[in-house]
Amino acid sequence: MRILILFLSFFLLGQVFSQELSKEEKKALLEEIKLLKKNPEKLKYMKEADEVKDVIISEQNNEVVFLKKEIQKKDIKNTQLRDSISWLTKREMELSDCSMDESGTKYRIQIGLFNNLDLTSMMNEDRFVIHEYINNLHRYSIGNFESREEAELFKLEIRKLGIKDAFVSQYYEGERVAEEKLK
Repeated sequence: MRILILFLSFFLLGQVFSQELSKEEKKALLEEIKLLKKNPEKLKYMKEADEVKDVIISEQNNEVVFLKKEIQKKDIKNTQLRDSISWLTKREMELSDCSMDESGTKYRIQIGLFNNLDLTSMMNEDRFVIHEYINNLHRYSIGNFESREEAELFKLEIRKLGIKDAFVSQYYEGERVAEEKLK
């Protein structure tokens, strides 16, 4: 019983020091104290309920901290991905700029046009091996040779590797020139 009175005294003192109570509020608190004196189990229940609430709040605060850390990780990953995309875009522009000389003409070795072979994951960032997807087919070609003669020599090397139907194709400003225009 002393604990109840002590608890309520601290409660009332805290309220008095924190703010002035109206007469109605004081009267309601005194009524509540009387009820709690008659029923100490209710006070015990209230204290246990407060402890449970404190545990729940603590768990929720921990979850908030965890989620904030996860958001920070995802923000870092997003920044890294944006940086990678920016670098790749810049690199692709640099490579496309340096892949043409003043005339705009380049030569490539076409090594195949395949329906069921997809090697795009094996392309390197220098784009020496070029992939084009045309009419549901994968076209692969090698190089950006400055002259047809260089391309013809490399084609012979490719044929030694067993790719017997490799041939030279011409590109002007990044677009393939039709075979009939070559002659």
